[in-house]
Amino acid sequence: MKKYLCFEYMDEKYWDSYEHDHNGLPMVNYGSDIGVQYNPVTIEQYALVMYNLYIADNENYYLQAFFSAVDWLVDNIKLNSNGIAGIPYKFDLPRYDLYSPWYSGMEIGQLISVMLRAYYLTGNYRFLNVASKCYLSYKVEVKEGGILEFDKNELPWIEEYPSSKNGVASFVLNGYLFAIIGAIEYEAFNSEISKYNLLLINSLKYRIKKYEKNFWLLYQDYNKEKDIYVSNEYMKMQYLQMLQIYELNKDDWFYRKFKQWRYWYIVNPIRLLRMLPISIRNYIKKYRLE
Repeated sequence: MKKYLCFEYMDEKYWDSYEHDHNGLPMVNYGSDIGVQYNPVTIEQYALVMYNLYIADNENYYLQAFFSAVDWLVDNIKLNSNGIAGIPYKFDLPRYDLYSPWYSGMEIGQLISVMLRAYYLTGNYRFLNVASKCYLSYKVEVKEGGILEFDKNELPWIEEYPSSKNGVASFVLNGYLFAIIGAIEYEAFNSEISKYNLLLINSLKYRIKKYEKNFWLLYQDYNKEKDIYVSNEYMKMQYLQMLQIYELNKDDWFYRKFKQWRYWYIVNPIRLLRMLPISIRNYIKKYRLE
C-alpha cells in the first residue's frame, strides 16, 4: 500500500519529545490529573510514520518499529457489547463528557489504516479481519454506545469524541477526516464502493463551510465552546488529508480543498504570529492562538 500522506512531514525525530515505553512506543504525558498514558491514536500515528519510513528506505529497523506498534494495538483491541471494535481509552475526558472506557471514531479510522498495511506486508488475514470489524463500527450510533452521529439535517458524522450525555455533538473535523480515510482505504482495498461512504463524503462537503473561517480552519463545530482555530501543524495535516482522500477517490473537490487550505497555510499571518515570543502574542486578541 502507498504511504500515509497525512504524516509524510513526520520523521523519526518527531517522536523525540514523547515519553517511551520499553518497546520504544510513544506515550503521552497529560499532566497531573491523568499522567502518562498510552494513547492508541498516538501509537497508530507512530505505526503509520514507521510504515512510511520503511516504504521509503526499506530499513528493517522501521519495519520492526511498525510491528511493535501493531502488536500493541492488536493486544489492546476490544469488541464491546454494542458491536464497536477498537481500542478503548482508559482515562476520562470530562471536557466532552466521556468516561473510561470510551471509543473514538478517529482511533478506529486510523486503526483500519494500520491493520490494512499490516495485512499488506504479511498476508495474515488476522489483520484484515480486525479492519473489517472496525469498519462495521461506523454503523453504530452514539446513542447506542457507538461513534456515528447525525446533525440536524440527518447527515452522518463519525465522532472523534462520541458523547450523548447532554445531546450535544462535538463534530471535530480532523477526527472525521481520519475516519473517512480509513473507510475509503478499506473499501479500496476490498474493491468495494458503497453508498454509505458516499454519504460520509457528501456530509463533509455540506458541512465544510462551518470550519472555514478567516482563511484558516476551526477545530470543531461544538456549541459548548468558542471557536478554536487549529494549530499550525493541524492545518498542514488537514490539507494533506485532503490530498490523501483525493489520491484515494480522485474526486476533484478534495484536490481543490487541498490547494485552497495549503494556500491559506502559506499566506495567513496566523502561522507567523504563532512563531512570535509569548510576550508579543499575549497582545494579540484577534485569534485564539493556543
